[in-house]
Amino acid sequence: MSKKCLVVAGEPSGDLIGQFVVQSLVDLGWKVEGSGGPLMQNAGLHPLVDFEPLAVSGVGDVLGGAVGLGRSLRRLQRALDSGQYQALFCIDYPGFNLRLMARAQAQNLPVYWLAPPQAWAWKAGRAQLFHQVPVGVFFEFEKAIYAQEGALVSQVAHPLRPSRLPSGQNPTPKPGRWGIFLGSRAPQVRRNLAWGLRTAQLWESQGKEVVIVAPNPHLQRYLQRYFAPSLVQLRSAINLSQLAAAFCPPGTITLDLACHGVPFAVLNRVDWLTYFAGKKHLRLPYLALPSL
Repeated sequence: MSKKCLVVAGEPSGDLIGQFVVQSLVDLGWKVEGSGGPLMQNAGLHPLVDFEPLAVSGVGDVLGGAVGLGRSLRRLQRALDSGQYQALFCIDYPGFNLRLMARAQAQNLPVYWLAPPQAWAWKAGRAQLFHQVPVGVFFEFEKAIYAQEGALVSQVAHPLRPSRLPSGQNPTPKPGRWGIFLGSRAPQVRRNLAWGLRTAQLWESQGKEVVIVAPNPHLQRYLQRYFAPSLVQLRSAINLSQLAAAFCPPGTITLDLACHGVPFAVLNRVDWLTYFAGKKHLRLPYLALPSL
């Protein structure tokens, strides 16, 4: 009988990372179940919960989706309690994964993490929960925090190859389309829609060719209700290196754009609860990954 691993991601960035985890486990003969998007499912993950509603952005979105999120968390907890898994693999998404880790540890089940909580940005005490837990981090500045708390830390290569980041020099703008990225989660896209519309109108009035980049077909259809359908294209169909410049929210897309040498500005509208929580707790001057 093949071994089974519960793998849990909850956002598009986790899906990007998790596809390699799932593929590696499948290649080793493991059966993989849990939570993941289309990339992880294509790699061999059998989903136990609906992935799309898990991708929330901010305190207000979590509270608004509490019923559905709670239902999905309980489904994963029941799966973990079933005794059919030999390991838990957590990919980011601490809202779920910290709870699942505690449950697995109570059962003496091995736990592995990739992209642990951003203890360097806020809630530093969470790093203490990772004593003797194998943790994979992407960036040098993350290692010391988790090593100090006794985690078994390894630095692993980011799927977007951050070694390709420009070395402090501004890239030369390229002729081509100007990209607008409004987010990878539906609530985030709705909040950013107003500035996206204004920016698209401004750029088009200046004779620029504009493309609105959607992360998935569902959000592509949503955005086509507000922009000319021909302007809205899936991220998978866009060659980022051909963009002259871009606006985007913070997150993995900033690293992706930087790796392709695209000048960009970070812009994101958050809900009021997230705004006040950030004002009180965030301890760093930068939000974009390349700056960090």
